[in-house]
Amino acid sequence: MKCVVHLYGRSASGKTTTIERAVRMLKEKGLAVAVVKHSHHELDIPGKDTYRYEEGGSDYVLYASKRCTLFFKCDPRKVIDMLPVDVVLIEGFRSFNFGGVELEIRGPSQIDGTINVIMDRILSCLAKPDEGHVRGEHEHMGV
Repeated sequence: MKCVVHLYGRSASGKTTTIERAVRMLKEKGLAVAVVKHSHHELDIPGKDTYRYEEGGSDYVLYASKRCTLFFKCDPRKVIDMLPVDVVLIEGFRSFNFGGVELEIRGPSQIDGTINVIMDRILSCLAKPDEGHVRGEHEHMGV
């Protein structure tokens, strides 16, 4: 079973920092973690998002752009099911429905609260292995 958390928000809202910190906390708990990042740009370089997720300890980082760099003509929803992990954290893809918990972050002041929600939802999901993905929850952080 995989627990899925989908985080989206405007540029500079704190998405990358939130996921980066959540990955570290999840890894400390011994969980296998994947991060799926949506981008309109080519592969990131040191110091950029996908590089930071890998450095943060994510077991997998799926980089998807219009050209679908890692998988030719891929659908990220199908790839997620193939990942051999406990947790999938998704950044961006605002219009996609991945199932799992969907969170919107609206600014850096919400990072700590959003991380707390992510950790609570994942730990709850992992405690109920017979229920599969957490589905249909939508939560908007902040105002």
